[in-house]
Amino acid sequence: MADVERGDTLASPGYFDSTYMLDANLHILADAPAPLQYRDRVRLHLGPREVLARVVLLDADTLGPGDQGYVQLRLECPAVAAHGDRFVIRRYSPARTMGGGIILDPQPAKHRRGKADVLASLRDLDTENQVEAISAFLRNAGMEGRTAEQIAHLLGAGVDIARIELQSLVDAGQAGSFEDRGATRYLHSEIWRTLCDTILEALSVFHQTEALKAGISREPLRQQAAPHCPQAVYDAALEQLISENHLRVQASQISL
Repeated sequence: MADVERGDTLASPGYFDSTYMLDANLHILADAPAPLQYRDRVRLHLGPREVLARVVLLDADTLGPGDQGYVQLRLECPAVAAHGDRFVIRRYSPARTMGGGIILDPQPAKHRRGKADVLASLRDLDTENQVEAISAFLRNAGMEGRTAEQIAHLLGAGVDIARIELQSLVDAGQAGSFEDRGATRYLHSEIWRTLCDTILEALSVFHQTEALKAGISREPLRQQAAPHCPQAVYDAALEQLISENHLRVQASQISL
């Protein structure tokens, strides 16, 4: 217990990943003592813990009293959080309360302000509906997808609950699933459809330019269609296209 400090979060090993960045929806109090400026240093109160942080405003130059905006909190020491966690910020000095908000993404990439795709993603995550939040996390993950364990960590929920919610998205046609080294990964349906369409388009172009060839093998097709696609995702997409009779395989050659 000597290593446990005030405000630390206790969890099973590997359950949470600590982070130096948090995406959030921030509301400034109507009686806040001053506007919040870009990269202002603040005291972030997340649960019982206080962490010093810089506030990167993503959709405004300043946030005045009563304003709301999307921000990225850049922490000076690591912390753990989950989607939906509440927080309070106070001025660095004097330590007066400025406002508070909700954590949207506890494991974000580093953002620059004013990017439309980032703001759209945060709007999707700005929901109390767990299934909608999971869908947004899957979309953000791109072709890497997410496991139920990863989704559970982002939500601060149990893995069994995450699996049930993910399966509901699969059943509704809003996500796809595939096996990757013994783990089930989930992909947003938009990402999945785009990948399948890209494979079909690349194969169509191949037939037009190589009309005398019966087909193309798997790896050259991947290099033409989706060179950066993880192998397990590509293989799963091919198998689905073959099972749905969009593709044919003969002597290891793939054709339309």
